[in-house]
Amino acid sequence: MGRIPPGLSLKDFMHRREVLSVYRECCRRIVRIGDDEYRRYMQRWVRQSFHANIHEREPIARQMMLAQARIFLHELKTNLPLEHEELPNLPQSRDDSQSRDDSHSPCNSTRDASRTSDGPARTT
Repeated sequence: MGRIPPGLSLKDFMHRREVLSVYRECCRRIVRIGDDEYRRYMQRWVRQSFHANIHEREPIARQMMLAQARIFLHELKTNLPLEHEELPNLPQSRDDSQSRDDSHSPCNSTRDASRTSDGPARTT
């Protein structure tokens, strides 16, 4: 860890460190995008977004921008996991040729639980 640059308070230094951490993690995730054109677009967009707000000094605005960056990073993590992370559990698609068994559908799980063996679903 480096020294605090001259002219920065401890609070500013900690904020700067957090912003750089989020920026670096965004860059690490973006490198994993397979489409070259889209990857370059995202790299430019992230770079420009962070650079456009580099001189912001209002604490509330800085915190809001950092929160937005964290949300974006969370979306990247969800959609582009690193090698050592598992992919999110996505529902499996079925062929239309296969027969459908709606009893295993998550949409029907609450309805099935309230169903009696000899009648339609009960409402509560």
